[in-house]
Amino acid sequence: MIHMSEKPTYEELLKRVLEFEKAKLENKRNSEALHRSQVMLARTERIAHIGSWEWDISTDKVTWSEELFRIFQLDPDEKVPSWAEHSALYHPEDMESLRHAVEASVADGTPYELELRALRKDGEIRVCQACGFA
Repeated sequence: MIHMSEKPTYEELLKRVLEFEKAKLENKRNSEALHRSQVMLARTERIAHIGSWEWDISTDKVTWSEELFRIFQLDPDEKVPSWAEHSALYHPEDMESLRHAVEASVADGTPYELELRALRKDGEIRVCQACGFA
């Protein structure tokens, strides 16, 4: 048997509209707050010359902050180097240390802190402190 639902009253419709508008306003506020936080983080990284990156192992997707692009003198509009391509960014001995540290971190959650020689696009070598955790 099919039941016909009652039509909502004017007050119920008004309440739904107000709840929707309130949720929309809250979403806009949250979005603006997130944007402000992202701008502040980027500014802080730029001032401190600290770059950050993430690696989603399940998809092999690497994400870089804008400052990390500046540190390596790479174009942020270009593709982010994959984890495999990171070997071109560091001195070979240092890349091996980084590889071992990341593998250990992924395997057992061990955080790492290393000093690495970064190879910039202009050929300059910069000594960087790399800290990470899984």
